Amino acid sequence: MKRYFSIPIICMIMVCIGCTGANKMRVPMAEIDRPIVDPKGTWSSHPLINAYLIATDTVTYRGVNWVALLFPTSAYSLTNNLSIALPSNSLRPTLTWQLTKSPLIDSGARYKWQIALSADYGMNGAQANDYYGSLRIITKKLLSNSVWYSGGIYSFYKRLNENHTIYGNIFNGLGFQVSEKADVVMSLGLTIPDYHKFTTREDENIAAYGNFNFHYSFVPWFGINIGSSLGTYKGSTQMEMSGSTEFYW
Repeated sequence: MKRYFSIPIICMIMVCIGCTGANKMRVPMAEIDRPIVDPKGTWSSHPLINAYLIATDTVTYRGVNWVALLFPTSAYSLTNNLSIALPSNSLRPTLTWQLTKSPLIDSGARYKWQIALSADYGMNGAQANDYYGSLRIITKKLLSNSVWYSGGIYSFYKRLNENHTIYGNIFNGLGFQVSEKADVVMSLGLTIPDYHKFTTREDENIAAYGNFNFHYSFVPWFGINIGSSLGTYKGSTQMEMSGSTEFYW
């Protein structure tokens, strides 16, 4: 059974490699030089696998999520400032619009703020009565030749049957370009309380978390990410480890 399980993974990797061509050089090698939206005409795919551990006072949950490995998030840049993506395990196309000039097009924008607006809405998985949407403001700014700031403000909406839930998230992080190919990003975030039928819930829904990610680009069209996160939510401690690859063509 494991042998057959690996077949779609191998096929997906071979297709991604086979599709790489002249366009693969459009994506900069160093993460610090990359705009929020990839250059026009760029396809990307991000197969991912993550393991999680959720511990409370009475019980511990752990497991491995394979969905994003078999059905990875894929994206295409319609212009230098607009991309469309289909997230893993959802029917919610995501549009990302970079409001500021891409530093790849205008060299004078390299040290200026990059700001993008991202939005999606649609079915959350296969349930016809489960809808989900989000609106996000994403920012990035170079602080030096090797350090950059990244942050975001997210708002989320979910409707399951007649139940409506909205909540938000804010995070701030610093990225360090260790070498031309390697970088690390550290960030801290806070999830504000949920709102159920537009009335606030208890304060215990506030969540705080920290993330650490190591990224390495072997070539402009292929790289890997190794990440970890630790957070608290509703009196529980949540830990996660993830590994992913990224393909550009």
